[in-house]
Amino acid sequence: MLLSTAFLGTLSFGQTAAQWLISGNEKMAEGNTLGAIKDYTSAIELNPYSADAYYGRGSVYAELQTYDMALKDLNIAIVMDSTLAVAFFNRGVIHEAKGYHMLAMKDFDYYIHSRPNDPQGYMARAELKLIMHEKDNAFQDYQRVAVLEPETGQGYLRRSEVKLLLKDSIGALHDANRSIELSPGTLEAYLYRANILSGMKKNEEALEDFNIYVLNNDRNYHALIGRANVYAALNVIDLAVDDFERALNLRPNLPTIRFDRGYFLLKLKRYQEAKSDFEQCLRLNHPDPELVQLNKGIAEYYLGNKTGACECWTQAGALAMDYRYENCAID
Repeated sequence: MLLSTAFLGTLSFGQTAAQWLISGNEKMAEGNTLGAIKDYTSAIELNPYSADAYYGRGSVYAELQTYDMALKDLNIAIVMDSTLAVAFFNRGVIHEAKGYHMLAMKDFDYYIHSRPNDPQGYMARAELKLIMHEKDNAFQDYQRVAVLEPETGQGYLRRSEVKLLLKDSIGALHDANRSIELSPGTLEAYLYRANILSGMKKNEEALEDFNIYVLNNDRNYHALIGRANVYAALNVIDLAVDDFERALNLRPNLPTIRFDRGYFLLKLKRYQEAKSDFEQCLRLNHPDPELVQLNKGIAEYYLGNKTGACECWTQAGALAMDYRYENCAID
């Protein structure tokens, strides 16, 4: 979950402390986290009653996942200024990360009470409610997000995400289209629309969006897998295998990608390569080893190793019973 990156105004007391605070805010915005911590600390040393500086430093610690130090600073900021809504939000994010769900809920509730028209608070609370198995209540917050998001490219993209969570595929597609109309240079929108279209079985249209995205960013393995699955749905198996290969180059130890490539290598009758992928899946602890053994057995069978195939199908259990019955001697 993203932390609130709201930066607060200058302080009214010492100009020097205010300058350190501004410098800390600027360094935080630039991504210079260590420099920001140093500047916020200088502001605190000069003015130990600066809630803004404690909020800033605590938020940086949170970005660095140094949660105990972050909580200490944010707690101090909230004690000093109980109206500091962004401090409550960031503390809620930390509480959620640490598994303190009820405390996180209280913080998000306060943030929403203080800023009832900010969709960020409802989104955070909805995601937390899903973790807490409060699905119906979560959907109420998601619906609120869909109403509050601004009518910008990014706003419509967020609305699209929410509507898809609400299983409104048509509405999600409409908002994704609107997002691209308003911000045609936002690559994320093309990827998101591609996934919506793929889920709706509109594979030719999905492929167009995946192509736009991958042409500009070929380092996202999720996009490569998405396009591979569209190619497979269009029965362009060789290109599907090529994309799984590219995804594997990015994430070589992800067994699910390796299984998918092996499965489609079987369809291309490239049995030795498929067998190798399935063996790697087992070494990488694929979550469904029986399924892997079933397919490895098929590769072994077509490579002429009937004994090896039957051993695999035995390991696959009930999943491969028909294969064993037809091709193996069963005691």
